[in-house]
Amino acid sequence: MGRLLELGGPKSLAEAAGAESAAASSAAAEDAEFSLEGFEASEELLQGLFLRVRRAGEALLEPFAAEDLDLEPAARFRQLFAKQTEWSAAELEPFTARLVGPGRVMADLLLRFTRVVNKSDDTVVHTKR
Repeated sequence: MGRLLELGGPKSLAEAAGAESAAASSAAAEDAEFSLEGFEASEELLQGLFLRVRRAGEALLEPFAAEDLDLEPAARFRQLFAKQTEWSAAELEPFTARLVGPGRVMADLLLRFTRVVNKSDDTVVHTKR
């Protein structure tokens, strides 16, 4: 909480919301840190914001926001394949959804900017063309 106060932030969530209940202020006084205990994020909420990576046998989420990618399709696919060499169609979808619209469908984008690879375990991935 000390760092939050240094930045001019509120002392508690209750204060930030404008609530002045005695219970909220006593809870904030007892617990100086904000906790995310009990918070569960579904994968749907994280799509286009994070990338699932494996490091040292552990699955991790790495920040990778779709909104930070180029809007031009060729540049966007270059950025995606610079980050990861193989993508499933489902993994690509949140990062390429903004490119789809009138006159542009996902299948056309995948045909133009990716190469389809059938892996030995019967999975299909896309690699850079």
